[in-house]
Amino acid sequence: MRGAGNTKRTGAFTLVEILVVMAITAIMLGLLLGPMLQSFNFTRRVQRVTQAQDMARNLMENISREIADAAYVFDNSRVLNPPRTNSPVNDATLRFDLVDRQGNPVTFYLPYTKIDFVLPERVTTPTGVTDPTDGSDYVPPDLRTGRPPLLPVLAGRTVVRYFIARRDPSRPYSNRNEQLLATAAADNPYILWRAQFVLYDRDSNGNFVPNTRLFKLDASGQPILDDPGFFYDTSRAPNGRTYMQNWLEVSRPVADVEDMDLLNVQYDQRTGQI
Repeated sequence: MRGAGNTKRTGAFTLVEILVVMAITAIMLGLLLGPMLQSFNFTRRVQRVTQAQDMARNLMENISREIADAAYVFDNSRVLNPPRTNSPVNDATLRFDLVDRQGNPVTFYLPYTKIDFVLPERVTTPTGVTDPTDGSDYVPPDLRTGRPPLLPVLAGRTVVRYFIARRDPSRPYSNRNEQLLATAAADNPYILWRAQFVLYDRDSNGNFVPNTRLFKLDASGQPILDDPGFFYDTSRAPNGRTYMQNWLEVSRPVADVEDMDLLNVQYDQRTGQI
């Protein structure tokens, strides 16, 4: 006969056993999820690289075709020796505003980040053609003296510019993959843009005048073609809008792949500086 004081006892895990099980589970999850996440990241990276390669091939083909068809290409080969990154060094130099890993703004001037060329004249207007490089009257090849050009094409007034600039020129540079202090806001990397414009417009009298919607004028009244910060100029143009807004109207991104940045920023691991 069972005594009245006897009760049924149930077993339970001790705190140490629970901690051991949790540690083993965490280790197993780390061993399983680590390679899985790495494979996902690798697949995503390969996909982005493939997209960038396809885009680069198509883009180089288009640019090569446009340059081959151009009537004039502005010279961007002049470089000061040695090159400097704290000031413009040639006509194709653009300004790049970055932030180091301490949050300090840093400005660089990089050459060969812009190219301008003139498209050929498609239809000859009754009023004649103007050379967009200097605004002078264009002389047809059959009226030139001396050795004729190899490609006797008429230079039009339309200029094409390829340049590297931030995706959103009104916002600072941001790349969460590179910057430790980057916020959760959308990335704003440097991408390739294409702008199509004219250096000279016709006024009400039919005369050619500089395009002041996009360009400021120098002391001689000619448009300043090579401005390192033209895409970020927030001063007002004569039409009442900022130069940045006017440039955005004639520009479009041509190399904008997610998670890709055309600017390779290298940081000093010890100081955090660029």
